Amino acid sequence: MQELELVRGEGRTRVILNAREMGNGVVLFIYNENAHIGAIALGEYDAATKRVSTSVITRLGHKDDAIA
Repeated sequence: MQELELVRGEGRTRVILNAREMGNGVVLFIYNENAHIGAIALGEYDAATKRVSTSVITRLGHKDDAIA
């Protein structure tokens, strides 16, 4: 299982992207020093039909869906 981490910015604008392989997919975590789960997203590509499906779930009171 491979893992990749990218860090950009400093202080308040510091953002971390962590990518991990899981099965035949990839899990991405995007967070800052106040890491929490504000939203989750799932995306899937069907090569046979060339269609994409996505779903986003946002926790009550959060605005993280734009990033998810």
